[in-house]
Amino acid sequence: MQLRDYQQAAIDAVYDYLRNKDGNPCVVLPTGSGKTPCLSRICMDAVTMWNGRVLVLAHVKELLEQSANTLRRIAPDLPVGIYSAGLNSRDTGEPVIVAGIQSVYNRAEELGHFDLVIVDECHLLVPEGDGMYQTFLTAMRAINPHIRLIGLTATPYRMKSGLLCGPDNLLNDICFEIGVKQLIEEKYLCPLKTKGGRSKVDCSNLHIRAGEFIAAEVDELMNNADLVASACREILMQTHDRHSVLIFAASVAHAEHVKETIEKFSGCECGLVTGDTPSVERETILKRFKGEKVDSNLFGDGLSQLKFLVNVNVLTTGFDAPNVDCVVLLRPTASPGLYYQMCLDMETEVLTPFGWRHCHEITVGDMVGTFDLETEEIDYVHAENKVHRPLRRGESMYGITNPRLDIRITNNHNMVLRCTGKTCKNWQIQPADQVATRRDGYIIPIAGSGQQYDQDANLTDAEVAFLGWFLTDGYKNHCNGTITISQSARKFHDEIRHILTSCGFGFREYRQSHTGDLAQYDDNIMFVIPHGEPRGEQYGKSGWAYLEDWIDKDVPYIYNSLSKKQFRILLNAMNQGNGGHRDFSKLDYTPRTMTINLGCRRRLADRLQQLAIERGFRCDVRHVFPTPSEWNQFPQEQWSIAVREIYTSFIGGTRKDKNELIPNRCQLGEVPYASNEWVWCLTTEKGTLVTRRNGKVAIVGNCGRGFRLHESKTDCLVLDYGGNILRHGPIDAITIKDGIKEGQKGVTPMRECPECQLIMHARIKICPDCGYIFPEPETKKHETEASEAGILSGGIEDIEYDVQDVYYSVHTKKGADAWTPKTMKIEYRVGFNRYHYEWVCPEHDGWARKRFEKWWLERSNDPLPETAEEAVDIANAGGLAVPVSITIRKIPGEKYDKIIRCELGEIPEGVSAMMTNTDAFGDPIPNNNDDIPF
Repeated sequence: MQLRDYQQAAIDAVYDYLRNKDGNPCVVLPTGSGKTPCLSRICMDAVTMWNGRVLVLAHVKELLEQSANTLRRIAPDLPVGIYSAGLNSRDTGEPVIVAGIQSVYNRAEELGHFDLVIVDECHLLVPEGDGMYQTFLTAMRAINPHIRLIGLTATPYRMKSGLLCGPDNLLNDICFEIGVKQLIEEKYLCPLKTKGGRSKVDCSNLHIRAGEFIAAEVDELMNNADLVASACREILMQTHDRHSVLIFAASVAHAEHVKETIEKFSGCECGLVTGDTPSVERETILKRFKGEKVDSNLFGDGLSQLKFLVNVNVLTTGFDAPNVDCVVLLRPTASPGLYYQMCLDMETEVLTPFGWRHCHEITVGDMVGTFDLETEEIDYVHAENKVHRPLRRGESMYGITNPRLDIRITNNHNMVLRCTGKTCKNWQIQPADQVATRRDGYIIPIAGSGQQYDQDANLTDAEVAFLGWFLTDGYKNHCNGTITISQSARKFHDEIRHILTSCGFGFREYRQSHTGDLAQYDDNIMFVIPHGEPRGEQYGKSGWAYLEDWIDKDVPYIYNSLSKKQFRILLNAMNQGNGGHRDFSKLDYTPRTMTINLGCRRRLADRLQQLAIERGFRCDVRHVFPTPSEWNQFPQEQWSIAVREIYTSFIGGTRKDKNELIPNRCQLGEVPYASNEWVWCLTTEKGTLVTRRNGKVAIVGNCGRGFRLHESKTDCLVLDYGGNILRHGPIDAITIKDGIKEGQKGVTPMRECPECQLIMHARIKICPDCGYIFPEPETKKHETEASEAGILSGGIEDIEYDVQDVYYSVHTKKGADAWTPKTMKIEYRVGFNRYHYEWVCPEHDGWARKRFEKWWLERSNDPLPETAEEAVDIANAGGLAVPVSITIRKIPGEKYDKIIRCELGEIPEGVSAMMTNTDAFGDPIPNNNDDIPF
């Protein structure tokens, strides 16, 4: 298991904490950065290196299953058990147990001795739940007084209140943390930032209904002539150097007002898209906004690109326009789901080139399946962003379940759909709750069209059919290398003979008669094909050896080269071999769906489904648990596929006929959900995802918008006129409100310092950055100014300084123990009494040490020092290149500026050869890092 640098650094920090401190550490890693690989490595080290036992605790059974499955996938040799009443499993003997706290808090003696307890997603801990953990840990300490607790989370705050770590809490210290901003700085995501404006709206009098501000009140507030004029002037001023500005309006009337005002002030055309915009016009507007060529006449003259585009709840976060470099939130929302991301439920899988994957099996950068809205083909592109979070207040779940579909998504998630009319040829993207109100039926894609698979693999039709028979009724004899195809249905015997003969195979037939209760059935014919060239009377014919790469019931990747026509032949052969054969003469229709039984081969079912949907075939995977019988008391679970050559599926609207509406018709609608439910999603450049739930495929939109990277932008500006950032917090630390009820006024969980623009929790009285003392709350005046709150925890500014002098010293953290690793402090003087500081860590392990090594090799020809004191001695002896200038990154809300670039002079010759670097005895100090850390 190859870990990223920061993941290894997190693990090293955990071990360092366990060795040297008595408390319980917490690791903070953002969603998508890979907490589970860290958990898996800690479990592996504890069991394999230190002969320990680990208990992984989670809070709901879904998280239990996910943790156990991921552990088994990442560390297949590590025995993992599950103890959960909800999952009907009570394993106690394995070295790693994944358990629910509700099931084990009073059963410590039954579980036995453990060395480590790891709490996954520990921010879900609530104060009233601490009692169970305290009870459990007290009992565990009676068994093992040295047991330790580790927490893993994406945010060090409780879901409901307060900091997670503290001297009197279950978790005491954060031993490692890396933030979203750092991932953005390292080019994983496009930076987001805001600029100060001159317009603000007062949302304090808005009321909430069903988790969202009342629409009529929002429209009345935002569609004010003075506000629209002021906001539009500011938008034009702030976006003079931007290319594509996407504006979210509060209503259709508000959007039209904004469009007219921008065109009046700028003299430029502004696009407008609402739910009533005709599909052809909408497609043209979107192409122009994305910079694509649109002909204006028969001579090929193109329409100009649209810089501004206003929309009303249509172009949600799945809108595929990576060129967007400014987003204007010209409407307030009480829903964090609307403000940020839109998600799938945790049962939903996403297609990758290597099969279907769940949430914890995919990270940013992995290839995932998407649906191209223009070519209708399945493409694989990189996942640009990942979301994994709890369902938020005001969000709900929408879905549909029928024999061919199983979709479950958040209410604002994007659906990909198309009208059923003959003239409707373009795919649309709309939020689920809006789609659910459609009066007429519509279709959604459930597979690619398969038009790109027109090139045959280097196989004859007979050879493809042979592979189909092998995958169903064939088996390979590993002793003599022969392949046997066994078939009792007399009507297929001649078909098999014809296929084998057409392939040029030599083969023999053996008849097997049935006896006893099976005597009524036809004799079974076994066709045996040799591996190499046959001898005797069949000399000169071929064996199956030249198809060696294809003969594997796990369906190797060479099958990806099959054309759509060849895949059709493969399916037909498999249907003859193991299809659900019925007497069609008794039916008044011709079935077009093939149901093919695949026995206990799940991998075969998943691979055939992937090949099918890539080539324009709807394919459902069915999972069956056979009933035990006298002759088979422990039957294995069985798999089958239902496949048909069609790539769309129909969903009914709310209208039965021209006059009657029936809300109970099979359609997309609101479905039940749990308050502690989790959801997830990915961002792709195509704006779509190929998903599967309970074996049924559906293609939907994805999350993300401004985060996407594009060659035309270096960052994405967000102008917030609705107070959304102050209401929900920075986008990398969204605040989840609790207790807001219908009719209640909006509550601001964040506040902005008027002196330094730092965004902090509303309960904080004194700004921790500049010391500003907040006055007691008072009624806000109704003004019109865009929020200066950072869309991330801070807006980023880079400043370059000439370095006038530099000083090196050994730095020891205040209050640290004598054995704590020391750092090397660098002070850059950039003016009179003006300094900027940098710290590097030669004595640390993992990521911190690697960063130091990179820093040192850029400046020195001397060997890498092992201690901070040695590094400072070499630096003060002239062993480092002289810094000429430094570039400082200022991030409001953060205590220290960050040095992101340093221009250096020439690297000097090494000086360490002239220096003595030994202890008082001339011996190296032993390294004790292999000690057991618990």
